[in-house]
Amino acid sequence: CINGYFVNVYRLVQWLKQKKIKTVLTLHAEFMHTANCGHALDCEKWKTGCGNCPRLRQETLSWGIDNTALSYKKMKAAFDGFRDNLKVVSVSPWLMERAKSSPILGDKNHSVILNGIDTAVFHPAGTCDLREELGLNDEKIIFHATADFQDDPQHLKGGYYVLRLAERLQKDNVKIFVAGEHPRDIQVPENVTLLGKITDQHRLAQFYAMADVTVLTSRRETFSLVTAESLCCGTPVAGFKAGGPEMITIPAFSCFCDWADVDALEENVRGMLADTFDRGQIAQIAAAKYSK
Repeated sequence: CINGYFVNVYRLVQWLKQKKIKTVLTLHAEFMHTANCGHALDCEKWKTGCGNCPRLRQETLSWGIDNTALSYKKMKAAFDGFRDNLKVVSVSPWLMERAKSSPILGDKNHSVILNGIDTAVFHPAGTCDLREELGLNDEKIIFHATADFQDDPQHLKGGYYVLRLAERLQKDNVKIFVAGEHPRDIQVPENVTLLGKITDQHRLAQFYAMADVTVLTSRRETFSLVTAESLCCGTPVAGFKAGGPEMITIPAFSCFCDWADVDALEENVRGMLADTFDRGQIAQIAAAKYSK
């Protein structure tokens, strides 16, 4: 992702275009076709040129000066005429359709290549040792993996809704484990265990494999590694429709409802906890689809 304030994106694209250098532009977020934001959410100004940005501070770090229309013009000018030597690759069909709807990238050559999963790491495995380490008995397990776990209802990753789900399940024999960075002072129900950031991929895979269901509560995801990794470990997924996940998932082993609909999320999670899945079958089908 080259929008991290360390390179002049416009000059780089112009140079590649002028030198006729064959280029693959891989989209992991929306920045290259919105020119300003990584996730446009419900805003569609990126289809007409931006300006008066509704999420100016969050997306551009500006304290008040709105240059989003200028950024859009500069990005469009950079890509105009850059077609024959450019291939635009999106990590999901949803993201590709978004890119094709943008005047910046709409006339380019587009394709989809899903993010690849290392199935030597993410696969079904015995988790008796992990359950013993965590002091578990016969509890049902819900797993939630995220880059940033917050209790703010407006936060993009939706930790708030995991907590609301946990409150509804407090009388059930269910434990929820959350992997991801979180504020030190965050308050969670007793049935929630915060694991912090897990840097060991093999341990992360163990938590996926131990879980009965993985819950995804993001408002927007262009792909969702969590969905693919969970399925490769043989664990079904329930969550909110976020763009990419419901497009790249395996429908037989997942269930997505409207964003912020906690009633539907709870119903789907309870249904999956009560169901019996062939984990080997899930993992086999997932590996065929997602293996790198």
